[in-house]
Amino acid sequence: MNTLTCPHCHSDVPRGASVCRGRQAEITYGPEHNQLGALLVPAAFVGYKVRTLLPDSMAIAAWIVGAGVFIGLIAFIKYACRDRVSFKRAYKTKR
Repeated sequence: MNTLTCPHCHSDVPRGASVCRGRQAEITYGPEHNQLGALLVPAAFVGYKVRTLLPDSMAIAAWIVGAGVFIGLIAFIKYACRDRVSFKRAYKTKR
């Protein structure tokens, strides 16, 4: 079984776990959610550029192309970040 090392408590954590047993750090895999949201900008730009090149009767094609670019970029980012692991620990402070 493949294991990870928690950067907070240096304990071994099995790959696929969602929480570190040592310091209760949340473990996430893959790309950050803001990375996926940022892909809307290039997809919208490509859709807009395609829209300017096509006649008015084919405006729906620009939406289809933009959606295809967005889906393709999401697949690429998920593939590129498939081995990314992030440990996030919520630190409690006294009030």
